[in-house]
Amino acid sequence: MSLQKLENYSNKAVVQEEVQILTDMLEDITKNMLPAETFDKIMHLKELSSKLDYQGLDKVVTGLSNDEMVYISRYFSILPLLINISEDVDLAYEINHLNNVDQDYLGKLSTTIKMVAEKENAAEILEHLNVVPVLTAHPTQVQRKSMLDLTTHIHTLLRKYRDVRMGLINKEKWHNDLRRYIEIIMQTDMIREKKLKVTNEITNVMEYYNSSFLQAVPNLMLEYKRLAKEQGIDLKQAKPITMGMWIGGDRDGNPFVTAETLLRSATIQSEVILNYYISKISSLYRTFSLSTNLSKTSKAVEEMAVQSGDTSVFREKEPYRRAFHLIQSKLIQTLLNLKEWSVVGSSADERHPVERLLGTQGHQQGVITDYISNRLSGAIQELAEDRPPFYETVEEFKKDLYTIKDSLLENRAESLLTGEFAELLEAVEVFGFFLASIDMRQDSSVHEACVAELLASAGINDHYSDLSEDEKCDLLLHELLEDPRILSATHAEKSELLEKELAIFQTARELKDRLGEDVIRQTIISHATSVSDMLELAIMLKEVGLVDAEKARVQIVPLFETIEDLDHSEETMRKYFSLPLAKKWIASRDNYQEIMLGYSDSNKDGGYLSSCWTLYKAQQQLTAIGDEFGVKVTFFHGRGGTVGRGGGPTYDAIASQPLKSIKIVSV
Repeated sequence: MSLQKLENYSNKAVVQEEVQILTDMLEDITKNMLPAETFDKIMHLKELSSKLDYQGLDKVVTGLSNDEMVYISRYFSILPLLINISEDVDLAYEINHLNNVDQDYLGKLSTTIKMVAEKENAAEILEHLNVVPVLTAHPTQVQRKSMLDLTTHIHTLLRKYRDVRMGLINKEKWHNDLRRYIEIIMQTDMIREKKLKVTNEITNVMEYYNSSFLQAVPNLMLEYKRLAKEQGIDLKQAKPITMGMWIGGDRDGNPFVTAETLLRSATIQSEVILNYYISKISSLYRTFSLSTNLSKTSKAVEEMAVQSGDTSVFREKEPYRRAFHLIQSKLIQTLLNLKEWSVVGSSADERHPVERLLGTQGHQQGVITDYISNRLSGAIQELAEDRPPFYETVEEFKKDLYTIKDSLLENRAESLLTGEFAELLEAVEVFGFFLASIDMRQDSSVHEACVAELLASAGINDHYSDLSEDEKCDLLLHELLEDPRILSATHAEKSELLEKELAIFQTARELKDRLGEDVIRQTIISHATSVSDMLELAIMLKEVGLVDAEKARVQIVPLFETIEDLDHSEETMRKYFSLPLAKKWIASRDNYQEIMLGYSDSNKDGGYLSSCWTLYKAQQQLTAIGDEFGVKVTFFHGRGGTVGRGGGPTYDAIASQPLKSIKIVSV
């Protein structure tokens, strides 16, 4: 069956009309900004370009002054940006139209699920499908949020253009609004002149959740399950999409990522999702005005209503509202507890958060630090004795929501479970209290240096780095299986690097204990070349109790980047899968092993064609090894945005993967 590919679709008449409006506005704005001579050069360049007069273009461009070049290049940067926005708007309209008239196109969710439903293992495929978009802040990403906001405004206005044409929106006001934003863009710096701090990156990326993911992901989940049910498949635990995050955990080559930034990243994420839940519950409180005069309520919801602090006389006969008020109060207290914990720690004997707050480290501790620490701990103890109820885990939150859901089902109010309530339930399943799983990453050479220092300080081996690969593996396995000691628990002075690495792993442990296992699911080894690279990371994780001789609380993920590393990846993973200890770790992670593939470095190492072919072969080989050992191998595709960094159209990239290699996709 041949289906239309909408990326190639374009309603030329509408797009041309919008582009003409945008071009006319941009030209008028530019004409007012520049001297007549400079503006005339822009028009001349456009004319030469339309005639494909490259010699003429070269002559004009060569004669431009630096000042002229700034404004002229700006004009020719903004114009295609505006055209792209118009084309995006038109594509969105076409998708909505085809969805509403039930017409197929390539990639349409309902069509895809219908095709999958014809397979014998359809339920298994749909139940376990999981795509994980991973948000990061690559050094090459220099576009400012100000520019993103302005393009969003223009996008929103162009979405209204069809209503303008029909006279449903005031044309003059729409025209003035559009012109204003284009004029602001022409006078706004497009790129940053100063490098962002990690904390800025964290805050910036959260805007994508507020503006997009928090609305889109729950709706996608609902639609996915609804369409599967139409095909007779009742999905139980399906999560077709979950979110990943690198900012705050990716310290490979970034010295500014520390234990503190990891804590901040996880805390901000948790604050974002808790605020979303609080807002949703507030909306449901306003909506669920059901009265006991006209409806029935379960005893469990009545008990929740009694516990609520909503004592208004106007709510006496509205138990659902009071139940939602209780949930909202507990969420607010959960958020307050999170903020408190991120500053001063989760218990009175935790010293390092207070030191972070005071800016004191190690030898700088003194009487003042002890005094303030004791006062803070005492204050926390007093608050804890009279603290309002809160949620210790997301499961407790889900239990309250399902109590309300069950009451509505018992009393034949199924229709009230649609809309915001259904969206909230799906959001809780995907986002929990953590929002997105933070991937930790560090270079293998750093792990080796830290392990070498630990072994030396513990009197085990003074020349670890000089050992052969087999000798390294034997030594590391002995420490992991036979030696219960915490190697860092010595009085030997530690290097700054080791202190930093131990601190970030300890913070990861605390975050998992506090926010749930999914807040950090894996830690990635850049430039992984051998089994010892993976075992060295395991030694570091053992120091903070994240792995032991029976299980692993985080996944150890190798990143094969260069052509040579990809060629040897089969041998490396075969040896790893053969280790009895690794088998236990993998079994404790649901027999799942993720492997990351480096597109950017392999492109730089061997060129585009060589990179693509080597990546293709590696996936085939690694998938076969996984099947051989009974391990579900999944791939994290480290694709850049541009073709030069391994990028390109995502749909085509996924469709071109080797047979049987697609299980879970992270990009």
